[in-house]
Amino acid sequence: DRIGQYPDPLMPAGPFTVEKDSRVSVWVTLQTKADSAAGTYTGAVTVRPEGMTPSSVSLTVDVWDFALKDETHLRTLTWLGESAISSYYQLDNSAGGLAQLDKYLERYEDILLQHRLGPGGLVAEGLRKHTETGQFDFSEMDRRLERLFKKGMNVFLMGTAPNLKRQGKEHYTAEFIAEFTERLKIFGDHLRSKGWIDRAYVYVYDEAPEAAWPEVKKMSKAIRAAAPELRIIQCLSEPAGVQALQGFVDVFD
Repeated sequence: DRIGQYPDPLMPAGPFTVEKDSRVSVWVTLQTKADSAAGTYTGAVTVRPEGMTPSSVSLTVDVWDFALKDETHLRTLTWLGESAISSYYQLDNSAGGLAQLDKYLERYEDILLQHRLGPGGLVAEGLRKHTETGQFDFSEMDRRLERLFKKGMNVFLMGTAPNLKRQGKEHYTAEFIAEFTERLKIFGDHLRSKGWIDRAYVYVYDEAPEAAWPEVKKMSKAIRAAAPELRIIQCLSEPAGVQALQGFVDVFD
């Protein structure tokens, strides 16, 4: 009934409809508790069509004698499209709409982390300066990051230098670089005080064309001068570009 981007909805379990001469896929997830006894468990999934005979599919599940911790040492990073999620649920920018978006985002973040994928792509986008004081307020950011770290997130982007081509520009201006690196330095100092700096990365110029590689180098130098320990991610699949940017980038996506 509308055109545009939207996420695959995570529908809750419950009744569903199957049209005549068609079929519907059902995704079933089984989770064991950390203290479940090891062994082989059996059961069944039963479908009960209204007015028809139920059908069952038997299940055999092996539970092993160890539990996985929430913490994982394989670093993963995914982006949740907050604007697409807001659009799908038809939320507005009112206080109520934003509060509802936060609830939906937490549900999406949680299901990613249950499957050991980190949702750290956009979690720091909401960090803003107070217009009156000029100071950053980290209280909400800290609450969000702490919640996600406890659930197993181990990587997040603390800032993104944009794709200039998509903005119709050729160069990062001195003003932008100064503002961007000042934010990274202040944010980095805060993260260092919290013991979180090792999980923070900076994303630079998504899918940079060859003409923009000098801009990637310029930005990378500025980032390293502001906060030397920050890791820089560059999305690039051209071998020549990967070779040209060696030493300026820590992770190629």
